[in-house]
Amino acid sequence: MLLSLAFTLAILALLLGGVRPAKLVAALGQLSPAVLALGLAASLLVNLLQAAELLRRALAVFGQDLSYRRALIACVRTLTPKMALPGGLGLVVRILYLHRAARLDLAGVTMSQALIPWFKLAWMLALPLVGHALGAPVPPLALVLVSAGLAGMLVLSWAAPRTGLLLLEQAAARWDKLRRLRQTLSTLGQQRRPGPLAVTAMHALLSAGLEVLLFYVILVGVMGPVAPVTVLALFPLCALGSKVPVAFLGLGAREALVLLLFGPFAPPAQLLAAALAYSALGFLLPPLLTAPFTWRPGDSSTVQL
Repeated sequence: MLLSLAFTLAILALLLGGVRPAKLVAALGQLSPAVLALGLAASLLVNLLQAAELLRRALAVFGQDLSYRRALIACVRTLTPKMALPGGLGLVVRILYLHRAARLDLAGVTMSQALIPWFKLAWMLALPLVGHALGAPVPPLALVLVSAGLAGMLVLSWAAPRTGLLLLEQAAARWDKLRRLRQTLSTLGQQRRPGPLAVTAMHALLSAGLEVLLFYVILVGVMGPVAPVTVLALFPLCALGSKVPVAFLGLGAREALVLLLFGPFAPPAQLLAAALAYSALGFLLPPLLTAPFTWRPGDSSTVQL
């Protein structure tokens, strides 16, 4: 956590040092209250309202039933740690909440929570290719990397479940405690439903698309008309780069990538203003708003909002 904060502060200081404060303030001043309100609404839609439906659909793939209301409460009560804690620890908090407070099967919950970022990663890799096919300029190296990443994910999607169960079966022959886990995962794999799986993939696409839309709205608010296909092609690369766990909430890394990839299309002050506004609306305000409702592992009840 401290290292990520230090990295974020160092990168932000470097980026801010390369832009005149007056120009940055002027660019931020271009954001009207209506654009900020729309951006915050889109952010809450991504992180809470639509995220709750995505959570429900992913759980249904592995036979876990959760109402939309309870899924929304789960998203509210675990959003702050999910976004703030590094290295996937926040996702562990959500898994524990769903298992303890929502009384869902631990193995099914764990697999469903692995499925959501997997689908979102796949779509974020695919969107630059779609944007490039529609005529947007994408750096050749980025095209190679996202193509390789997407191909690797397709291979892993086919091979990993079989390989994992085989390794567990071999380990279970030596350690009896692993036998039950292997049987549970095998049963869940057999019960996996193709219909809910496809619906979950579509909801993950919607979630990824809303993230791109949020940045597009902010960018247009700062600098005026922008080709949507350009944002479709380039912003997912910024979002992917910010997921590398070296910066707190992706701050600094996201802004640097926006300046790098969108540099030919706008002045640095406008791009930095748009990136900072996106980070504030998408990654700072939502966890702050839900912080008072945060669930703690010692609390096994589903406290009403």
